[in-house]
Amino acid sequence: MTTKTKAKAKTKSGASKKKAAAKKTAGKKSAAKKKAAAKKKPAAKKKPAAKKKTAAKKKTAAKKKTAAKKKPAAKKKTAAKKKTAAKKKTAAKKKPAVKKKAAAKKKAAAKKTAAKKKTAAKKKTAAKKTAAAKKTAAAKKTAAKKKTAAAKKTAAKKTAAKKTAAKKTAAKQKTAAKKKTAAKKKTAAKKKTAAKKTAAKKTAAKKKPAAAKKKPAAKKKAASKAAPKKVAPRAASPSVVAALETLGMLVRTGEEPGKDISDHIEAIEKGADASLLTQMFGLLEDDDPYGLLWSVFYVMEGMDDAYLAALVDALPGLDARAPGWAETALLRIANTRGDDEDCTAAFENHVGASDDETRSAVAAVLARLIEAGDDDGLTQDQRTSLQTSLTAINAA
Repeated sequence: MTTKTKAKAKTKSGASKKKAAAKKTAGKKSAAKKKAAAKKKPAAKKKPAAKKKTAAKKKTAAKKKTAAKKKPAAKKKTAAKKKTAAKKKTAAKKKPAVKKKAAAKKKAAAKKTAAKKKTAAKKKTAAKKTAAAKKTAAAKKTAAKKKTAAAKKTAAKKTAAKKTAAKKTAAKQKTAAKKKTAAKKKTAAKKKTAAKKTAAKKTAAKKKPAAAKKKPAAKKKAASKAAPKKVAPRAASPSVVAALETLGMLVRTGEEPGKDISDHIEAIEKGADASLLTQMFGLLEDDDPYGLLWSVFYVMEGMDDAYLAALVDALPGLDARAPGWAETALLRIANTRGDDEDCTAAFENHVGASDDETRSAVAAVLARLIEAGDDDGLTQDQRTSLQTSLTAINAA
């Protein structure tokens, strides 16, 4: 029950009490009047008729007065009843509205409480997330610091190692510089000699074989017509073999030859024979700074038909290892075409009698020489001679 309802109930109770008191007071007054009237009645009997009439009038007037007094009270009572009924009716109407309003208030309060709880839960969750994020950030920061410290330590070690290495490198460079200076002087001398030898090599390749190594015309012409013959090898002198090995070692190492090199070359020129042709072809290298191998090559050329046969056999390997010497050998053979010492036909016969791999290798070298003829400064006669040999080999 609300405060307003209680107040209404209290007001109603007060009105009922007042009404009861008014009834009680009216009853007492009526009883008093009746008593007074009863006391006066005997006396009135004694009075004359006029007095009776007056008394009757007074009684009627008193009744009217009493009735008049009772009428407003009844009206008031009726009005009070109507007012009370109206209040009850209004209260009855207001009660559902009050209940609804109270229910709405409770519902709103419940929603507000739920919202507060939800907000509090969100705040709590957010606080947890913030704490976790701070913890993660702190862990990352610590890890980053450790990583940075480790990196700095590693960098410091690397720097120290670099400094140590730099010192070692500087020492090595200093030593190397000294060696390089000495080597430059030595290399300069080698290059000077090599330049001279290389120029001589190119010139010699374009020239015809030396007159001292020429065959008699009759022998050359016979060799060009007859089938190739191989000369029976004889045992080589141990000193010649040793001289060839010494030259090979000097060429491979690039070491400057000593004063005794002329003795070795003389031993080869005097004692070399066809049995050493395979070994001698094996010595040929394009990198020959001191031109030592020209002496060996001239000795091989002097072995005539045996040299041609050995050259054809050795050409595939020679072209792969020392293509410069392979081209030089074929160009010097092409230079003899049409002369008394012409050996081109004998060479072509040896190539025609060889296997397919050898023929292909020889044809490749000839084609390469023809293609580079202008760049190498070959004459038209040389290119024609090379082309003739190539055509003959391809037709074999």
